[in-house]
Amino acid sequence: MPFQVEALGLGHGDPTDADGEYLHVETMADDSDPATRRRDLAEWLWMETEEGRGQSTAGDWMQMLWARPDPAWSSVTITVDGLPVEFAWFREADCWAAQADLDGCAVLLRAHRISLDAVELVRIADVEPYVRGEADLLAQAEAT
Repeated sequence: MPFQVEALGLGHGDPTDADGEYLHVETMADDSDPATRRRDLAEWLWMETEEGRGQSTAGDWMQMLWARPDPAWSSVTITVDGLPVEFAWFREADCWAAQADLDGCAVLLRAHRISLDAVELVRIADVEPYVRGEADLLAQAEAT
């Protein structure tokens, strides 16, 4: 069976810098329930907040996440390829997450310290520079 890409994520910024800006955009061929994807995004967001970063063990994280009810999501418009697209959106502290279904794919956004107004998405036809950049970052990390 030939190799098939089912998801692709691109990050902008340093995800390890708790004080820096970071945006992760993921697209996936996903037929799961949008509510399940929103819960997964909310759990990521909660782990990125000060409360989440303060948990010392995986058990503490899980207890914190399970104690939280599903958040209330609102609707926002984000420009994609020059057109307005409605996303489900949730914010807590200096983090936010958004999710939309577009052309049969799920589009998931996770952000830390980035203004929603600063986000505009475009399709990328050639991912090679991003793949090469990720490989370079991994090589640098292994060298240190």
